[in-house]
Amino acid sequence: MLEGYKDEASFYCTTRKERKKWLDGLKRISILSDVRVVYNFDKKLGEGSFGKVYLGIKKKDKKEVAIKIIEKARICQKYRDIKCLVKEIELLRLLNHPGIVKLYEVYEGEKHIYLIMEYIKGGNLLSHLKEIKTYTEKDAAFLITQALEVLDYCSSKNIIHRDLKPENLMVEYKFK
Repeated sequence: MLEGYKDEASFYCTTRKERKKWLDGLKRISILSDVRVVYNFDKKLGEGSFGKVYLGIKKKDKKEVAIKIIEKARICQKYRDIKCLVKEIELLRLLNHPGIVKLYEVYEGEKHIYLIMEYIKGGNLLSHLKEIKTYTEKDAAFLITQALEVLDYCSSKNIIHRDLKPENLMVEYKFK
């Protein structure tokens, strides 16, 4: 039985490895139901126009994840917003690049949609820049190079990032 999923499903596989591959694939493309069965919610990491992001801890192995909680009431006000959310989920599932946050699972509750994503410990670039106030030319060159590599990858997939700003760029480590 899939964690966080209420109905049972039978799989016939010849090996445990094959079974795990199937279950992992299904988790990536499915919308699961009860996020709190699998994850504990820790501190709030941020807030946007449609919801909040929390640090989540997977109960089974204590893995840290970012849980983006989207309020259905806010996105259901406009048909366009629902289409944008579905598109965001589709794109995150499609993209595979070390510079793009990974989407692991999607859960849907009565009032919220939960995106379980890779947790980037450094936080967003805007917060980081406010904290350090100055940084070297070498650091700036590194950041720009990383961003351009990601944009080039997206462009190769015919995808344009239409909301590129420091608060949407995550940093893995902090500059001194």
